[in-house]
Amino acid sequence: MPAPMSVVSVRSPEGETAQAALQAARDLVAKGAHAEAVALLESASHQEPVPAELYIALGDLRLKLGAGDAAVAAYQQAVSRAHANWRLVNALGIAYTRINRYDLAADEFRRA
Repeated sequence: MPAPMSVVSVRSPEGETAQAALQAARDLVAKGAHAEAVALLESASHQEPVPAELYIALGDLRLKLGAGDAAVAAYQQAVSRAHANWRLVNALGIAYTRINRYDLAADEFRRA
């Protein structure tokens, strides 16, 4: 996963901060519980405000699991919430290639 960005403290439905939800998701991934990690991040994403880091982690995980369309959506949410650095824009470009949207991928790679 990308290096941590500045995180705004938000509450997930379980009462954890977004940072705690991110760490719990990383722990689940380490145990091979990818579906549970996605569910946790999706649940935490329904609270406002949601830090871009949460959407980056969700996009990374969805991309790893082969869910390109869902990864694109997560990365787009991250871009809308944070200054898009080159790594985030590059990740969005990669996600576009996974769903065969090479025109959009090329645009993002040029932006990166």
